[in-house]
Amino acid sequence: MKLVFLGSSEAFHDTKANVSMVVLSDRNILVDCGYNVPQKVWQSYPDKDFLDAVFISHFHADHVSGLPILIMRMRQDKRTKPLTLIGPEGFEKSFKELYELVYRGFFQASGFPINFIEVKGGSRILLGKTELLFADANHLVGTQYFVPTAAIRINSGSSSICYSSDTVYTDRITNLAKGCDILIHDSYMPADSEYHKRMPAHSSPKDAGKAARLAGAGKLVLFNINRKFDKDIESILKEARQEFKGKIIIPDEGQSFDI
Repeated sequence: MKLVFLGSSEAFHDTKANVSMVVLSDRNILVDCGYNVPQKVWQSYPDKDFLDAVFISHFHADHVSGLPILIMRMRQDKRTKPLTLIGPEGFEKSFKELYELVYRGFFQASGFPINFIEVKGGSRILLGKTELLFADANHLVGTQYFVPTAAIRINSGSSSICYSSDTVYTDRITNLAKGCDILIHDSYMPADSEYHKRMPAHSSPKDAGKAARLAGAGKLVLFNINRKFDKDIESILKEARQEFKGKIIIPDEGQSFDI
């Protein structure tokens, strides 16, 4: 299995791409597709049939708004191969409404089969020989801003990765990540930021380190670092190292890992 980061940044960064990655195994899976991700996909993987599935962790613009554009280009390029779209509960209805809003009438004329699978904590999907497992993330739970959010684990042979999506620390994701080769965990702002006290939306680097330590992960990848803090990478890494002594990475766009 190979993991390639197309982006790893937050929603509103002025130069860096939204978090997104491609997992290559016997099935090729795009994980999240924000507004500036499609160009990254086309630059690296121009073949219209390259992707077998797309997983959308939750219905926020920096995770889903690029997907209609990606599918429209597949249509223009005359794809006929089926595409599987995976997301949390309510995903199919919300995505079709988004598609109708931005490309009215075109979803029904895509020209290739689009299959939806909705998941929740405990769900399991087998795509070929690639196993997908899911847990409920804890993103804006109990607030007026709540949207269902899913974390994913991808197993291929003896290799595994786990992606938390946007979340505050939760044992559900730690348990999902047990023994994984790479844990990719939300690390939005330092632990002492006032933000964490008023908004139950994201994790700190220290939270990410705790999750990696308790999960026994091989490596920890930090993503979604707020633009106000991403120029002080050493401080971010230092905080995560308070909890996790293994290798910690903040990935560059295009950086890949053979697992």
